[in-house]
Amino acid sequence: MNYYITRYTGTSKDAGTKAPKDINAICHRNGWTELPFIQPAKWSKPLTKAVINIKNWANLLSKVKSGDTVLYQHPMYFGTKFADKALPLLKKKGTKSVALIHDLESLRNLTANKKVDEDSYQYADLVLLRKFDVVIAHNEKMKKYLMEHGFAADKIICLEIFDYLFEGDARPHELSMRVAIAGNLDHQKCSYIYDMAAHNPDIRVNLYGGNFDNKHTQENLTYCGSYSPEEIPGVIDAAFGIVWDGESSDSCVGNTGEYLKYNNPHKTSLYMVAGLPVIVWDQAAIADFVVKNEVGIAIRSLNELTSTLQGITECEYEKMRSNAMQVGVRLKSGDYLKKAFLELDIR
Repeated sequence: MNYYITRYTGTSKDAGTKAPKDINAICHRNGWTELPFIQPAKWSKPLTKAVINIKNWANLLSKVKSGDTVLYQHPMYFGTKFADKALPLLKKKGTKSVALIHDLESLRNLTANKKVDEDSYQYADLVLLRKFDVVIAHNEKMKKYLMEHGFAADKIICLEIFDYLFEGDARPHELSMRVAIAGNLDHQKCSYIYDMAAHNPDIRVNLYGGNFDNKHTQENLTYCGSYSPEEIPGVIDAAFGIVWDGESSDSCVGNTGEYLKYNNPHKTSLYMVAGLPVIVWDQAAIADFVVKNEVGIAIRSLNELTSTLQGITECEYEKMRSNAMQVGVRLKSGDYLKKAFLELDIR
């Protein structure tokens, strides 16, 4: 029997985002059994939190048996010390434990306290995770990072890219000087958007998401609204989707730049499900997937965007668009997680 853990906050079902919800749905479609965990409220007393977490893991331990597999989505952000105690008990019962990484907060929050205790990001990422039988990492760059911190190579599976479930159809796209950016449009967090627009006046930028501030708009920026993850793949319109982050259009710097060297941004999957090839930072880990599968372009700086787009032929674009659509079909079906599940059977 295969089980997957889901998070519940009180009576509200699954407070997670699109990626963990899709993981749950793919597991369900493939015959896995749900094990709901109640997430304690932030204001709960320590004793109440402890009781809830003990019940979560006790319920799991009472159900599983030898030969079963349990999927844990990391990080859970609660109950780390209880997971730490439960994992040896799962191993003792002969149950395989698998952790699928969504984020490594120790990398995403480089300025966080580096003290390694049970409540720290470092403990959850580099101590707790090592206790799982198998870890599903984003890519080879993340795998290498984990191996440098004591993880065994034969216990790490690479997902390659996050699936993105979507039942609709993408809009048709053609080569043009239009690009799309989806996500948080906050000027302070993502000032690269406005920097890029200033450096590329001939590029038209369609923006989708929240926190857009009209005070910082420019002539070549068009705000297209905010849509749910289930709607946006059928709405987004451009020639390419941009995968970037941080303050500068010249390079991805600071925390966000370092993190892009290891993680798979979920918006990469969104763009391909929308039928768009992508433009990514050439130092980002996802650039390896983009180049290998010919689904877009990896560039050093967004300040080069105008000349980059002007140098693309119709034939080159059509090949990238076709490849992106083919990958998008796989993403919509959950194929990349299913491939990882097949690898679990031989480990």
